[in-house]
Amino acid sequence: MVLSERKHQREMCEGLELLADQLADHADQRLCSMLLQFLRNELPVHHRDEEAVFDLLRGREGDDSIVTRWIEQAVLEHRRHIDYALELVEPLSQLAADGRLTQIEALGYMLRCAFESMRRHLDWEDITLFSGFVPLVGKNESQILAAKLARNHSLSAPYLRTID
Repeated sequence: MVLSERKHQREMCEGLELLADQLADHADQRLCSMLLQFLRNELPVHHRDEEAVFDLLRGREGDDSIVTRWIEQAVLEHRRHIDYALELVEPLSQLAADGRLTQIEALGYMLRCAFESMRRHLDWEDITLFSGFVPLVGKNESQILAAKLARNHSLSAPYLRTID
């Protein structure tokens, strides 16, 4: 499940890039709505799911291991992605609702920062934390992970809340 979610995250990065490219002409309101769904609901779940995997990896490693430091960095970057998502929700909501936006250049820059950061993060995690992940998960760990993932996906949405 985690690996397929990572593929979905990459697809959403492509959507963010497509929207950034469209802003000068006419943005697709359906694409905006889809990206909002991802940013509000799916991205926080992806992060929690990955962090459940990190808990398994952390349990195998000592506190001073390189893997533990990688995990700390990954979690920090997850927080940055949530910050990007929070910044994007309002302008994307406006764009999805009426197709209009006053600061197109600013939104384009924000979208590019978000998808470039997420892509770099996914690439880095693939090389470090998820390299060879599947063979590392034993039967008992697989059951623990499945229970955590099921819990993550059963929580009520939306996960990302904005401050009014």
